[in-house]
Amino acid sequence: MSSWTSHLPLDLKVKQLVGVGLNEEELKANTLLSQFVVQDLNTNHRLPFEDCSFDIVICSVSVDYLTQPLAIFKELFRVMAPGASCIMS
Repeated sequence: MSSWTSHLPLDLKVKQLVGVGLNEEELKANTLLSQFVVQDLNTNHRLPFEDCSFDIVICSVSVDYLTQPLAIFKELFRVMAPGASCIMS
C-alpha cells in the first residue's frame, strides 16, 4: 500500500518495488516504484499478482484504512514467496 512515498530509504537497493494505492498521481510521484497498480483494496481484495511472487510485503501507515483487513492479509499471504517477510506499521 503506497502513495507518493514508500517510507523506505532513498538509497535502498531492490530488484523491483511495486506499489498498490488509490491515487495514480501520487503513485506516479513515487520515484522508488518500478511499477504500480491503482486499486481500492476495500472494494477489490484480489491482488493482480502471481502466487508466491514477493519476497517482502510492506504496509506502511495504511492498515487502519482497510475495511476487511483479514481478506487482504490472506491475499498478502498468497502473493508472498515461501520464507517472505510481511511488515505492518
